[in-house]
Amino acid sequence: MPHVLVSRFPDPLESDLAATLRGDGLSVATCRDGEGLLEGLLREHPDAVIYLMHGALDEDLGILRLLRRAAPNLPLVLLTEDESLDVRRRAVDLKAIFFDVMPVEPAHLLEAVRAAVHRGRLPRA
Repeated sequence: MPHVLVSRFPDPLESDLAATLRGDGLSVATCRDGEGLLEGLLREHPDAVIYLMHGALDEDLGILRLLRRAAPNLPLVLLTEDESLDVRRRAVDLKAIFFDVMPVEPAHLLEAVRAAVHRGRLPRA
Protein backbone atom coordinates (compact mmCIF):
# COMPACT_ATOMS: atom_id res chain seq x y z
CA MET A 1 0.00 0.00 0.00
CA PRO A 2 1.40 3.46 -0.86
CA HIS A 3 2.60 5.27 2.25
CA VAL A 4 2.94 8.99 3.00
CA LEU A 5 4.38 10.85 5.95
CA VAL A 6 2.55 14.05 6.94
CA SER A 7 4.58 16.49 9.03
CA ARG A 8 3.99 19.71 10.98
CA PHE A 9 0.28 20.15 10.30
CA PRO A 10 -1.80 21.46 13.21
CA ASP A 11 -5.04 19.75 14.19
CA PRO A 12 -7.73 19.62 12.85
CA LEU A 13 -5.95 20.16 9.52
CA GLU A 14 -3.73 17.13 10.12
CA SER A 15 -6.68 14.88 10.95
CA ASP A 16 -8.67 16.07 7.93
CA LEU A 17 -5.72 15.59 5.57
CA ALA A 18 -4.93 12.13 6.95
CA ALA A 19 -8.59 11.06 6.59
CA THR A 20 -8.70 12.32 3.00
CA LEU A 21 -5.50 10.47 2.10
CA ARG A 22 -6.65 7.26 3.79
CA GLY A 23 -9.95 7.56 1.92
CA ASP A 24 -7.89 7.63 -1.28
CA GLY A 25 -6.25 4.33 -0.36
CA LEU A 26 -3.01 5.62 1.14
CA SER A 27 -1.37 4.56 4.36
CA VAL A 28 -0.59 7.66 6.45
CA ALA A 29 1.74 8.39 9.35
CA THR A 30 1.91 11.80 11.01
CA CYS A 31 4.51 13.64 13.05
CA ARG A 32 4.60 17.05 14.70
CA ASP A 33 8.27 18.05 14.63
CA GLY A 34 11.60 17.59 12.89
CA GLU A 35 12.72 14.79 15.13
CA GLY A 36 9.50 12.89 14.44
CA LEU A 37 9.90 13.48 10.71
CA LEU A 38 13.41 12.05 10.63
CA GLU A 39 12.43 9.10 12.83
CA GLY A 40 9.41 8.47 10.61
CA LEU A 41 11.56 8.63 7.52
CA LEU A 42 13.83 5.89 8.87
CA ARG A 43 11.07 3.77 10.40
CA GLU A 44 8.24 4.17 7.88
CA HIS A 45 10.11 4.35 4.53
CA PRO A 46 7.40 6.58 3.00
CA ASP A 47 6.79 6.97 -0.71
CA ALA A 48 6.37 10.73 -0.21
CA VAL A 49 6.45 13.42 2.48
CA ILE A 50 3.92 16.22 2.88
CA TYR A 51 5.39 19.06 4.95
CA LEU A 52 3.85 22.33 6.12
CA MET A 53 6.37 25.11 6.65
CA HIS A 54 5.10 27.42 9.37
CA GLY A 55 6.63 29.27 12.23
CA ALA A 56 10.41 29.56 12.26
CA LEU A 57 11.63 29.40 8.66
CA ASP A 58 15.24 28.62 9.67
CA GLU A 59 14.08 25.62 11.73
CA ASP A 60 11.96 24.29 8.86
CA LEU A 61 14.82 24.72 6.39
CA GLY A 62 17.23 22.90 8.69
CA ILE A 63 14.82 19.97 9.04
CA LEU A 64 14.20 19.83 5.30
CA ARG A 65 17.92 19.95 4.49
CA LEU A 66 18.43 16.94 6.79
CA LEU A 67 15.53 15.20 5.05
CA ARG A 68 17.17 15.84 1.69
CA ARG A 69 20.51 14.48 2.92
CA ALA A 70 18.87 11.32 4.24
CA ALA A 71 16.53 10.84 1.25
CA PRO A 72 17.65 12.94 -1.73
CA ASN A 73 15.11 11.44 -4.14
CA LEU A 74 12.09 11.20 -1.86
CA PRO A 75 9.18 13.19 -3.35
CA LEU A 76 8.39 16.23 -1.21
CA VAL A 77 5.06 18.06 -1.24
CA LEU A 78 5.79 21.38 0.41
CA LEU A 79 3.17 23.80 1.68
CA THR A 80 3.67 27.12 3.43
CA GLU A 81 1.80 30.00 4.97
CA ASP A 82 4.45 32.45 3.67
CA GLU A 83 3.97 33.90 0.18
CA SER A 84 7.44 35.45 -0.08
CA LEU A 85 9.72 34.96 -3.06
CA ASP A 86 12.46 33.76 -0.70
CA VAL A 87 10.33 30.82 0.45
CA ARG A 88 9.49 29.95 -3.15
CA ARG A 89 13.20 29.91 -4.02
CA ARG A 90 13.89 27.65 -1.06
CA ALA A 91 11.21 25.22 -2.24
CA VAL A 92 13.01 24.97 -5.57
CA ASP A 93 16.36 24.46 -3.79
CA LEU A 94 14.78 21.64 -1.75
CA LYS A 95 13.55 19.99 -4.96
CA ALA A 96 9.92 19.94 -3.86
CA ILE A 97 7.84 18.35 -6.61
CA PHE A 98 4.86 20.42 -5.50
CA PHE A 99 4.78 23.75 -3.70
CA ASP A 100 1.82 25.94 -2.78
CA VAL A 101 0.68 28.54 -0.28
CA MET A 102 -2.05 27.65 2.21
CA PRO A 103 -4.96 27.37 1.97
CA VAL A 104 -4.79 24.80 -0.83
CA GLU A 105 -7.79 23.38 -2.61
CA PRO A 106 -8.17 19.80 -1.27
CA ALA A 107 -8.60 18.25 -4.74
CA HIS A 108 -5.46 20.05 -5.95
CA LEU A 109 -3.45 18.80 -2.98
CA LEU A 110 -4.74 15.25 -3.42
CA GLU A 111 -3.62 15.24 -7.06
CA ALA A 112 -0.17 16.48 -5.99
CA VAL A 113 0.10 13.73 -3.36
CA ARG A 114 -0.96 11.08 -5.87
CA ALA A 115 1.74 12.26 -8.28
CA ALA A 116 4.33 12.31 -5.48
CA VAL A 117 3.43 8.79 -4.36
CA HIS A 118 3.57 7.56 -7.94
CA ARG A 119 7.04 9.04 -8.34
CA GLY A 120 8.10 7.66 -4.97
CA ARG A 121 7.15 4.13 -5.97
CA LEU A 122 9.13 4.16 -9.21
CA PRO A 123 12.27 2.02 -9.23
CA ARG A 124 15.34 4.03 -8.27
CA ALA A 125 18.60 3.82 -10.14
